[in-house]
Amino acid sequence: MHDFKLMEKILSYDPELGRFHYKTATEDMFPNAKFPHAICASWNTQHAGNEAFTTKDANGYLIGSVFGVRLLAHRVAWLLHTGSWPSAYIDHINGDPGDNRISNLREATHGQNLHNQGAYKNNTSGYKGVSWNKGVKKWQALIRHNGKLHYLGIFECPKEAHEEYSKAAEKMHGEFENGG
Repeated sequence: MHDFKLMEKILSYDPELGRFHYKTATEDMFPNAKFPHAICASWNTQHAGNEAFTTKDANGYLIGSVFGVRLLAHRVAWLLHTGSWPSAYIDHINGDPGDNRISNLREATHGQNLHNQGAYKNNTSGYKGVSWNKGVKKWQALIRHNGKLHYLGIFECPKEAHEEYSKAAEKMHGEFENGG
């Protein structure tokens, strides 16, 4: 993994826009190269001044590479802003994996990161935490907290079930609550 000093030397990060640009490389960044001058010149021709981390992965996260190592932009943003790699997950507060403004990033546990996700794409109710209960032919609300599934009740309409889910999510998930 790249260290902070090298990343700071090769990338600039605008915390208000959440964007990166490659800086001009110097020969000392290529200590193992047989011809560091040529490698450095080639790298600068291809990268220096260009925006970095512009490719989206399958989940919408911005990715890029630095000296051949694939990195996630939000983790690099955290590194460049705080001076250390994140110890756990980095959560996008607004749920947009392409928004890497530092004000939109926070450290989170795996569970907290999951709490901040919206409704799944295959959701049929239109509401997070709400599904159709075939047995009673009504809508039910469920919420997961600390790895445990909590049953919140049966409701006539999905909106009522979602209101109950939202109350529970606010109580159980706190600042990581995302009503979907």
